[in-house]
Amino acid sequence: MPNKMNYNLPILTAREVSERFEIPLRALKQYAELGIVNLAKPHPGIGTARRFSITNIVQVYTAWHLQIMGVNQKKISTLQKDMIYEINQFLDNVETNNRHLMLWPSYTDYGPQVDVGRSDTPKPLFIGSVAINLRTLYETVLEKLEWSEQ
Repeated sequence: MPNKMNYNLPILTAREVSERFEIPLRALKQYAELGIVNLAKPHPGIGTARRFSITNIVQVYTAWHLQIMGVNQKKISTLQKDMIYEINQFLDNVETNNRHLMLWPSYTDYGPQVDVGRSDTPKPLFIGSVAINLRTLYETVLEKLEWSEQ
């Protein structure tokens, strides 16, 4: 397993992430532009490839799974701050932290919204809840990176 310090080192280009994780390059670019992924250099300049760390890849892969489930990029971008926080908290201690990223509908004085949190169980909190198993997603990321456990 990689050391926590290494989670934020940029290791793959956008093209490499696209090929290994089967996420279109356009989606990766949009995630960076919308702030869905917290890149060290979101706008690297002409001729310089965006580089993704393990943390970034987990963020992107989570967003991609949400998009596959029907959550559009604009909605994901409104949740990005909470999602990034919850993913980073999970990565701080993968073995013991609550592993399911939860999204559920709620209603406020300003109208309907989506809340984000983590839970030990994938059991839906409310009708329309979405749960993503971060530990499985994280292990899939490491497997696709061909990271050997030592």
